[in-house]
Amino acid sequence: MNTRLLTSILQCSNELITSDDFLSTDLRTWNDFHIYAIDGSTIQIPESEENYKIFGGNPNKTQIVSPLASVSVLYDVMNDILVDVSLHSYRYNERESAQSHIDFLPGFPNSILLVDRGYPSESMFRYPSIIEQLRQN
Repeated sequence: MNTRLLTSILQCSNELITSDDFLSTDLRTWNDFHIYAIDGSTIQIPESEENYKIFGGNPNKTQIVSPLASVSVLYDVMNDILVDVSLHSYRYNERESAQSHIDFLPGFPNSILLVDRGYPSESMFRYPSIIEQLRQN
């Protein structure tokens, strides 16, 4: 797995999704609200010394350490679109990923952001991008 190639692919897809062409299309909403969801997961990545050094890993039941990565996604629920995707080292902080996704959100008024119980915290509610978006609405 060439991590530089994967990073480039993710950056290009994110640039395409947030291009003016995409933002000017008619996007579906729910009662005039844009609905987004953020969630993360752990994924197994191909075995290589490079991947283990970059992403880390965790021993399985047989004590063999397999490379693992953390992935986080900002998803447009109504339009079935991955808006932002990030790949990080194993056990990366989901709240930090969420904050970068929030910074990436298009500036749509009337947006609802869905997260699971692991995300809400005082720091998330005080995050500058969230406060700024609330002031604009």
